[in-house]
Amino acid sequence: MKTYGISVDALTLPRYTGVERYVFSLLKAMMQEPLYKDERVILYSSKPILALGDLPYGWSYKILNWSGKGWTHFRLGFELVFHPPTVFVALAHEVPLLHRQSKIVGTIHDLAFLITPSVYSLWARWRQRLALGHTLNDAAAIITVSQTTKNDIAKRFSHCADKMTAVPLAIDCQDFSISSPEIEAVLKAYGLKRGEYFVAVGRIEKKKNHLLLIKAFEFYKEKTGSKVRLLFLGSFGYGASEIQNRIQTSFVGQDILTPGFVSDVHKAALLAGATALLFASTYEGFGLPLLEAMAVGTPIICSDIPSSHEVVQDAAIFCEVKDSRQWALALERIEQDKELVRVLNTAGKKRLGDFNWRSSARKTFKVLRSV
Repeated sequence: MKTYGISVDALTLPRYTGVERYVFSLLKAMMQEPLYKDERVILYSSKPILALGDLPYGWSYKILNWSGKGWTHFRLGFELVFHPPTVFVALAHEVPLLHRQSKIVGTIHDLAFLITPSVYSLWARWRQRLALGHTLNDAAAIITVSQTTKNDIAKRFSHCADKMTAVPLAIDCQDFSISSPEIEAVLKAYGLKRGEYFVAVGRIEKKKNHLLLIKAFEFYKEKTGSKVRLLFLGSFGYGASEIQNRIQTSFVGQDILTPGFVSDVHKAALLAGATALLFASTYEGFGLPLLEAMAVGTPIICSDIPSSHEVVQDAAIFCEVKDSRQWALALERIEQDKELVRVLNTAGKKRLGDFNWRSSARKTFKVLRSV
């Protein structure tokens, strides 16, 4: 009997952001794939994940109770030592320090802490460096969420090149199928009007380059006198105080909205009603908001970084990550050029067809079965 043990404790969080959404969506797709006759899947967690629903045949939970921090490295680690599955799969961030007989399949989402260290705290860099080294050394196979991340790892850790497989993220387009009346109702609740705001989706932090977007928005407003607003969707993260202070002291601060974390339905509506998605990250392993914008037909202005090119190809306007004036010109262009918007949306719909969770699930099982 071959058993695949998968840690899903990340899904006990009340809110799902990028990594949690990846784990949840990939697992739902994997649950639709038939297991081989001699295969079983064990989901490790500190409590059942109700959002996953009923598990299919061959799948089961193993609830590992733990009161306090250190669930991954201590409680799960001891489980892997004394009751090892054939293959242990870490879909989120870390492989437990303790494990013995199981073959390890690790997932690496990006190397942002190495490539853009200034946007991370010292503690975050230390922890991620430790987790990365552990995965690179112990894993029999490594899944990356993009070819970009795979290339980044291969450049720095060439000894791992042969055991990496890129399995891209995806979205369920049904989650972003929303009617015009629903969009209007959500926009009204936020005091917004369709086509009269730009939106940035993701944690509000240094890594996402919100300071550049504020500066670009200032240039744009100063030149055009437009009444268009800027909406930042997401919770505040590292560097929040600097970003908040910049908004408060800006002459366009009253037109920058930060409602915080919003539900999936509200996010879909707010994306659909926007003039454009602004995705200005200094570095990303993938960038799910890019797929989400394409799903609702919202044009994209994004940073000129490898992962964005990999995901959207020709379905976006690309701008340098440090050139706020170039971003300001892009805001003006996307607002005025309706033909450009049509071309970008057509390209986006075509590109979106290359990403689906069913394909990602099958590629993941192929990796698990290879070790």
